[in-house]
Amino acid sequence: MAAVDTLLLRRAGRAKKASTIASDKSRINGHIKPLLGNLAADALTAKQITKFMHDVAAGKTAKREKLDKKRALSNVRGGKGAATRTVGLLGAIFTYAVTEGIRPDNPVHGVTRFADKKKDRRLSDVEYEKLGEGLDLAATGGVNLTGIAAVRLLILTGWRTGDAVKLLWDNPDTKRRVARLQDTKSDARVRPLSLSALELILAQPRTSSPYVFPARIANRPLQGLPRMFDAIKEKAKLAEDITPHVLRHSFCSLAGDPGYNDAVIGALAACRSEFSNNFVR
Repeated sequence: MAAVDTLLLRRAGRAKKASTIASDKSRINGHIKPLLGNLAADALTAKQITKFMHDVAAGKTAKREKLDKKRALSNVRGGKGAATRTVGLLGAIFTYAVTEGIRPDNPVHGVTRFADKKKDRRLSDVEYEKLGEGLDLAATGGVNLTGIAAVRLLILTGWRTGDAVKLLWDNPDTKRRVARLQDTKSDARVRPLSLSALELILAQPRTSSPYVFPARIANRPLQGLPRMFDAIKEKAKLAEDITPHVLRHSFCSLAGDPGYNDAVIGALAACRSEFSNNFVR
């Protein structure tokens, strides 16, 4: 396949974030080029893409190698999730190919992808209760208190981990009860805040750091939140497949299934979090 034009690495007519472009390039270099790079773009078939998907899922392209930088590693993972997301990227590439007249059709259309279990996984009422208990145990069990507070905010807002740990004291608008996030996966966004979420933010100790959830190193955001979440999850005796992303999906499921946008999801889900006082301490 020919080199991928940088115009492909865009979303809805605007440039993607650097982190998203890096992920796309990683999938291109780690999966697409090794398995499909010697094939002509205008001749690739749905059957070949299906085989490609199963090869990635089976780990045919998985590898771990050192980079030029000291101690830096490249870790290309296989599995069904990687396969499904890479086929999705291929679909976008071939949509571009069709618009450019490189081929008349998109061979990804009609390829049955693996089900994305992450999108289906939600917390049950019992799991929410266990998580609340785990947070209390973590607070007295040596887990970083700043990390615990950040996890509570994830539960109350449905934010991505990066949005929470990079939250600045300048972001919340207390009068309008919103947070103006400048560095999200989807660019700058205004996110509604429930009263519980706002109270949690304002309850954090003010330091010289610009971050609401600071690291111990000056002027850096909290580091290692996924590891702290795992410690909380262990104390809560929750299943291994529960991740911070599951917290986000559980929150967004309130309005996400009918197809409402982020603003509506935030406003409706804020109503739910008003009753989540056991997550705000």
